[in-house]
Amino acid sequence: KLERRVRLLIKKWSTILGVSDWDIKAQVVSNPCGHENYLACVRRDIGHRHALVSVNIDWADIGKTPEFGGDLEETLIHEILHICESECGLNSHVEGILSGIENRQPLEDALDSGGELLVGYLARRLYLLEGDKSGGT
Repeated sequence: KLERRVRLLIKKWSTILGVSDWDIKAQVVSNPCGHENYLACVRRDIGHRHALVSVNIDWADIGKTPEFGGDLEETLIHEILHICESECGLNSHVEGILSGIENRQPLEDALDSGGELLVGYLARRLYLLEGDKSGGT
């Protein structure tokens, strides 16, 4: 049931966010991207336009904790927005900027943190906007 819902939401949001031409697969696993406390994660192959979204099989339990929003749809929007980062060339742009810097790790970490904050914010806003349009469903 969870896997079916994940697939339907990925199809919905990949269309809305303009990445429906990517081959996006989904899986429900115990350790998304090797982290048992992740709700979900995405691995991308930009060159082939493939992505694998992994959702934690214990999502229902982990998602209800205060540090997570608790909504599967918002979580999947977040992961699809990471695909959008690749689609718009952001990842390549950042890599180009960082390539000439010797001690790049602190800057790379800061950019990653900032990117996560922005993606989280946009996912929340899109989720709320879509809920408003559909009458809260």
